[in-house]
Amino acid sequence: MFSQTVQLQPVNILQIAFTVVSVLGVILVWKMDRYRGVLFLFIYYSILMIFNLYEETRGQDGYIVTPIFTLIKGPIVYFLVRWIINEKPIASKLKFLHVAPAILALPFTQHVQLIILIATFSQITYLIASLKLIKRYHSISMAVRSDALSLKLDWVNKIIYVFFIFALVDLLRLNLQPFNAIEIKAGWYFIDVLVALLLMCFLVVKTAHQPELFDDMVPYEDLKVKVLECEQQSNLKLAQQLCEDITKVVLEKELYKKPRLSLIEVANETGFKLKDVSWSINFATGYNFCEFINNMRVNEVKKQIVLPQESHKSILEIAFDSGFNSKSVFYSTFKSTVGMTPSKYRSSQKQ
Repeated sequence: MFSQTVQLQPVNILQIAFTVVSVLGVILVWKMDRYRGVLFLFIYYSILMIFNLYEETRGQDGYIVTPIFTLIKGPIVYFLVRWIINEKPIASKLKFLHVAPAILALPFTQHVQLIILIATFSQITYLIASLKLIKRYHSISMAVRSDALSLKLDWVNKIIYVFFIFALVDLLRLNLQPFNAIEIKAGWYFIDVLVALLLMCFLVVKTAHQPELFDDMVPYEDLKVKVLECEQQSNLKLAQQLCEDITKVVLEKELYKKPRLSLIEVANETGFKLKDVSWSINFATGYNFCEFINNMRVNEVKKQIVLPQESHKSILEIAFDSGFNSKSVFYSTFKSTVGMTPSKYRSSQKQ
């Protein structure tokens, strides 16, 4: 009974490595509430790889369960994004509806191609919804935080785009399945698992560093709606006057030098309502709050960078003194605003 030899294929070695990485990921983020969605993704892949390994090495035909995992991936990624952006929680009954298709598919797992076809369109739908959530997160954070560029979730966007490509490749693979030789299918599957493993390694490293996140998307979401409503009825002259008053206070008190300056701090310092500050900046300048403050910081850097008494300082020191808290954000913001790098600007002013 126990004499059967199990022969591991290269893809099975990958599955074992994948399981180990996923379990390490689970241990890493177990107590990180904000990364609870990432935890569920690690658990998802741990279980999936164990089932894949079992079904491929048991040596006999039998009931397979792995096709239903393709129906779970979309909701898992979607909830990962919701957790990271600190979105309003979904009611338990509604959460169940997201995994109901996978449960309903359990008796029909022998129809692998049909399940993968349905799951592919499901994943594409969930991934598009996830990208929309991240876009909203970026929009709101830019409206209320001066350091919003350093809070961006570009790394999550990259993961979603990879999953998106996975979904499209699965759809292509499904259509070509009847025409592909077994070697091509095996090679395709190996690459599929390898890329997913590298993606999980990236996610483990990223969550280990615990990048700073924007926490107040939900409270400020209503503010953005109210600002849009105000733009319909208010006049530009009033907006410009308010914006001038706000600019004067921010410059006089050098509020822009605070790396994590928020919209509410500016509202408190000026005495204006939060809604009015946001509306006047948007309507009068065309900038969001982050761009408005970073523009002041760039002007400060331009002023300081050419002063003889500041020549002993590096450009980065001047940038940090002016309120920037990220090297990459500073260089990209300066170049997009001025049209040249800080070092070129400094050289051009010496001529």
